[in-house]
Amino acid sequence: MSISCGTAGNAEEAAKAALPPDLNPANFAEMSQEDIQVIHQERLNAEEAETSCFVPLLKSLKSGDPKYDELYGGLIANKVLKL
Repeated sequence: MSISCGTAGNAEEAAKAALPPDLNPANFAEMSQEDIQVIHQERLNAEEAETSCFVPLLKSLKSGDPKYDELYGGLIANKVLKL
């Protein structure tokens, strides 16, 4: 699952759209163990993408560089997905 590409500014909507429509992350008591495992794994995947991809690439670029701005937008979207 990825929401870190595309236009910045819609991360919350993209994160909600990436989840199954019947999933209510606000109520873990009603979630199946399978859904909880999927959410947990996706959070781990997002963390790995941040530490192994986004951060090293951002450190190699300068603020104001169009690629930096694009990657930074992806980093923020990635953080929203982890939440």
